[in-house]
Amino acid sequence: MRGRGNRRSLELVKGVAYHSCTDQELVDYASGNGSNTRNLIVAVDKSYESVANKLCHQDAYVMLHDDDTDTAKLFDYSETRFLCTSQLAAERFKRFDLSVEFVRPPYVRTNTHQKLGFRRIHCCSMTSIRTGHNFGWLINANQRLRAERRVFLYGDCDDKFASCFASMPRWKANYKGNLPNTKSAAVDTAMKSKYVVDTTPADMRGMRYTILESWDGGAVTILHKSWANRPDSQLSERDFVSFDDEASLYRAILTPSNNQVAMRNRCFNRLADYAPSATIPHILKALDLE
Repeated sequence: MRGRGNRRSLELVKGVAYHSCTDQELVDYASGNGSNTRNLIVAVDKSYESVANKLCHQDAYVMLHDDDTDTAKLFDYSETRFLCTSQLAAERFKRFDLSVEFVRPPYVRTNTHQKLGFRRIHCCSMTSIRTGHNFGWLINANQRLRAERRVFLYGDCDDKFASCFASMPRWKANYKGNLPNTKSAAVDTAMKSKYVVDTTPADMRGMRYTILESWDGGAVTILHKSWANRPDSQLSERDFVSFDDEASLYRAILTPSNNQVAMRNRCFNRLADYAPSATIPHILKALDLE
């Protein structure tokens, strides 16, 4: 895995670690220097296609996170076995005769004692700010909401999005820039917020880490209703405040839920389903390493 930031290494459970590789480390692995280790590639850039395929020829596995066939096409299907964090996407890939198994993504809890903190922020968003994914609904809602109800926006913002909404004076006033590049930044922000909104529809994606981080921080999530009753996330509409259009998103942010405490406690406890102790054994089994 080639990565940036300070998440260089993280032991999930004893003997199983996440490692973010440098360019040279990837080359060394692909040259055989890491052949005594079973590798699971969880993210790869197209520029590393040849290196990734060499790892696959050494029995590496590849993790897919949605039905992105462009990522799957980087690999020699006959030589590659896939894991997928979306059950719906895994079923779709199987129709292409790929060897795919659904697994839940492991999540290492940060807020182990459910510290609730003082929630000075009514609502925030912590996803990348891009055109599409219903993000325009959120910007329009912020134009109408009172100051104390407006959504604080965190995340990287592309130029195309900024130019689309340049005429809306309030949107950038509520943009707070990227979260700090630290392991606990998203959870720390969620701990200060009553609600975390994610406008991305479920589509063929698996469980989003933004949702898990929001639960970890004890915030109530506001999600598109397509997240309800999916087999891979197993969320019901009792677990989040739902919306399906711009008007219902505005109402969800404006009007607090009557079930905040119950939602917060239920979702915080559900993090146990994604703990490494629960997910890693399944992943090891899929990797023939149990």
